[in-house]
Amino acid sequence: MAGGEKFVCSAALCAVIFLTGCAGTPPESTPTPSPSPTPDGNTGPHRLTLRMRSGTGTSRGMNVRVLVSNQVYTRANAPYSDGTVSRGSFSNNADPDAFEFDILHGSIVTLVAVEAEGGLPAALSYSDITDLIDPFAVEFLTWEGDVDATPEAGVATFTMNADRDVTAVFARMPQVLIRKYDENNVQLAGGCFDIEVEAAQRLGLPGAGDLSGTTEDVCCCIVRDNDANLLIAGQVKTGTQITLTANDANICDSVSGQCFENFVEWQGSAALCGASRECMLTVGVDVDLTAIWRDNSQ
Repeated sequence: MAGGEKFVCSAALCAVIFLTGCAGTPPESTPTPSPSPTPDGNTGPHRLTLRMRSGTGTSRGMNVRVLVSNQVYTRANAPYSDGTVSRGSFSNNADPDAFEFDILHGSIVTLVAVEAEGGLPAALSYSDITDLIDPFAVEFLTWEGDVDATPEAGVATFTMNADRDVTAVFARMPQVLIRKYDENNVQLAGGCFDIEVEAAQRLGLPGAGDLSGTTEDVCCCIVRDNDANLLIAGQVKTGTQITLTANDANICDSVSGQCFENFVEWQGSAALCGASRECMLTVGVDVDLTAIWRDNSQ
């Protein structure tokens, strides 16, 4: 422009120049903003070290989902189909594995702990108690290391603005053994009982079922060479409630009305229930209980 005149444009013309550039010159590319540096000037990427270990004894089946995104995930909306890191085995005599990830500065990381389902299978068809104890039945305990306040149980979320070392601590689920026994005539089947399970909330995959429910008339009708009195065994999450109701399920004399076998009491972990036919207990540690019947036909 002549005479050093300043160029002045209307709002509409300035908008066109901003979008298309002057005199047909191609617009310059918009530079990618650089991540804000940390106080020490480090813009990453940063190293995330994820460890998994057992807090109580040997434990296997530990599982943590690692999600890297620009959003904070919850257990409900986390994409469980990918971003999986699984720990298949663990030994007290070896250091736990460490999984390492290089993650861009400023990325949001969500760690989601996944617990095993557990279960209480009937023991009748098993020859050995070890067949009923699942070494992969573990539950989550806590996060340790460089984690912020956890937004919900089993979930840790943080922004990668520095290297982080995080440990997910698991534990073996409590073991449950339920037996029945006739105290003076082991050849008789004894009675039956109803079992009701109110499973503690499990940190599982969305839509996964649990153990809650009622099973009626659980009876023992065969004798096995190994632990013949064992009827039900398995593991449940800490806090699960189990209610057992003893029933006499034996032949009764049609004239006298006397039944050959009657329930006597609970023993072992359920000893506090005594002679009450209904026994409820909250599982906090391993459970080993026996329902006792007595043969009255002699």
